[in-house]
Amino acid sequence: MAQIKKPIFGFLVISSLLGLLSAPVVAQSGSWSQGPPLLAAVSGITACVVDGKIYVIGGYDGTTIISSVEIFDPATNAWTIGPSMPTPRYNLTSAFVNGKIYAIGGKNYNGFLGTVEVFDPVTNSWSVGPSMPTPRDFLASSLLHGKIYVMGGRNPSGPLDTVEIFDPATNSWSIGPSMPIARAAFSSCEVGGKIYVIGGYDISSIVGTVEIFDPVRNSWSNGPLMPTRRDVLSSCVVNGEIYAIGGYDGVSLSIDTVEILDPATNVWSVGPSMPTARASLSSCVVGGKLYAIGGYDYLNHSLDTVEIFDPVSNAVKDDRKSEAITLSPNPTGGMLRIQGISAENRTLSVTNVLGEMVMEEKNLRGSDVALDLSKLVSGTYYVRFSSANSVVTKKVVKE
Repeated sequence: MAQIKKPIFGFLVISSLLGLLSAPVVAQSGSWSQGPPLLAAVSGITACVVDGKIYVIGGYDGTTIISSVEIFDPATNAWTIGPSMPTPRYNLTSAFVNGKIYAIGGKNYNGFLGTVEVFDPVTNSWSVGPSMPTPRDFLASSLLHGKIYVMGGRNPSGPLDTVEIFDPATNSWSIGPSMPIARAAFSSCEVGGKIYVIGGYDISSIVGTVEIFDPVRNSWSNGPLMPTRRDVLSSCVVNGEIYAIGGYDGVSLSIDTVEILDPATNVWSVGPSMPTARASLSSCVVGGKLYAIGGYDYLNHSLDTVEIFDPVSNAVKDDRKSEAITLSPNPTGGMLRIQGISAENRTLSVTNVLGEMVMEEKNLRGSDVALDLSKLVSGTYYVRFSSANSVVTKKVVKE
């Protein structure tokens, strides 16, 4: 329960009595759940979503580089076998555009590949596409304005800063602006019309750097450093935020870490850890849920594990009501001023990204309130105001 202190600066001050949150928050029970396992344990895979189904392509099963395709249908909660890729490979990337899956690059017993193979779900068949100019594996790709941006990776010369762009309309490749840092075994996402590349390893070490490509300016800029440096991670976008999942941190062969970047504020927060630590996995979002698929464990054993995170089960959504409540400064280092609360009894509560309540005040009155967040760890929080007639939720970032 929160406590109202005497007014200062002409408005109320509220502080938490729930203790010092000196460590990162942990997931509540039920945020992650087990999904049906893959039909075969595999790492170094790529995955795409097509018409609400997840296609898992290629990889390494612990003994063999494979060309297998497995398809998960959430409606039946089951995996089936799809047509195998013509070329066995792992550490590849893929993208779905114009009704087709493009499987790009990777590596097999013949070395680094520029191979592009195209799967048509309508005909249930593969065809050969134009080869990528630079053969490589441990690359990443993102779809932007109908074109596939393929970035980084490695070849015999080491990590690459190369960016090559495939246009399905012309069935051809072009060269894009190089990344500022050559990197491999990283992940990428598209959010708000920009591409974010995250983590990986450069010519000397594992990195937590984030770089952002803006197609309007046709250039790269630096983003906020990821708290945990790692490579062979996966990432995807849930409710406009980037989830960086698992990987290898240079100490543990696989980790369960989940960190969340809010592009609106450029601030990272701690997410709920995966139940199974792993690296070289893939991830997808279907129906608002995040699927973490395959990978290898701390013993370097390939996994058939599928775990599902439902952000709705724990997290409070921003209701974005029209009521003119303002929070300032936001982000805040501690004191947060709240203005515009209507003159009626309200309940105020503060929750973290997992939906755990960290502050509460009932029977709050007044239109001008100060909230003391100084004892909270850095991250994203939600301030909810409720009365008999309305509920308003606002997002705040604690630095």
